[in-house]
Amino acid sequence: MAQYRRVLYATLGKGFLYPEEDRAVRLTIAGDWLLTHPAATDDPAGYGVLGRELGSLVPRLTGNLRSAQTAWVAMFHASRSENCLPYEGAFVGRQFPGVVQGRLLREYGEAGLVTGTHQEPDHCAVELEFMSYLCNQESCAGDPAEREMAINRQRDFLQNHLLVWFPLFAKRSQGVGRDDRYLLLIDLANRVLDLERQEVVNAA
Repeated sequence: MAQYRRVLYATLGKGFLYPEEDRAVRLTIAGDWLLTHPAATDDPAGYGVLGRELGSLVPRLTGNLRSAQTAWVAMFHASRSENCLPYEGAFVGRQFPGVVQGRLLREYGEAGLVTGTHQEPDHCAVELEFMSYLCNQESCAGDPAEREMAINRQRDFLQNHLLVWFPLFAKRSQGVGRDDRYLLLIDLANRVLDLERQEVVNAA
């Protein structure tokens, strides 16, 4: 299931980025993978159900780029006055966003992830991509100790970051924008995190 979770997180992360043609292609490939992987129909935990929902939502994020771009701006940029910004620093440590970003960069580096400069480290797309990276580490672990380390990092990151601020962001986003495609994406991500709370955090 680690590989399915890897693609689930990666697809969610890509969905929160400004829609461009090359991103749309990658997002479409990931969405199709989620829909056709055996876990999509044979997963008692519930990841497959969420993966199918996400895969079915992807065409709305990629099919008409101009429409998707307008919806993205309305949701995440034009709504600044409503504080619907997809950044951890907008909800945690607002007076010292640099501290939050510095902490994240250290955690990324300790896990071996080198981040680019095109997105702030506390953007939800980067944090979701980091979870995808950790799921891949779990899947590719060469021994039980490596696998346990990857799982522990996932648990810590969820507890210290995504499960702290993303539910606040999801609640704040309700009613923002007239186009529901990104509201659906936010809701899906929030439900994935709820499932992770059960399956990863509470399983310790």
